[in-house]
Amino acid sequence: MAVPVVLIDETNGSGATDTPGITGIVYASSDLPSSTAGLAAAHPILSGANSFEKWLRAKVATAATTSLDNFTVGWSPTAPVDAAGSSNTITVKFGVDASYVQPTANASIVATAVCAGASPTAITAPANTVGAYGGYITSQLQVGPYAAFGDMTFPAQWMTLSYTYV
Repeated sequence: MAVPVVLIDETNGSGATDTPGITGIVYASSDLPSSTAGLAAAHPILSGANSFEKWLRAKVATAATTSLDNFTVGWSPTAPVDAAGSSNTITVKFGVDASYVQPTANASIVATAVCAGASPTAITAPANTVGAYGGYITSQLQVGPYAAFGDMTFPAQWMTLSYTYV
């Protein structure tokens, strides 16, 4: 049985530019890929503002022997915290499977469900073909007006992508 390899690609910009195989999500006040060096420091999210949305999707790098199915996205039950350790001042929201539009820093109309503690949510599975994409996972960080400025701390394994294969 061939074990599939699935990567997470991030899409940014008005022209839908894909950044393949990201290894982490970096929220910022600019529509740049998470892999951009120093992104959060150069483009911090101020109190009372939102990050630009992050548009992610699964991409098949190695196909399974016969099938690839049941894709879900899950989030840690532990909420991220601001620089003072408060989880009441920041919120990360998500949505799935919308058609791509250029990310915005306005309150997202796609990412509306709170991530922390959300039940695993189904997303459209990619075809079992190398290069095939699944549905989008859109997320946005919203910083409250009283958030302590500085580094935020996210729980380990903040986002989990699960799927089955044969």
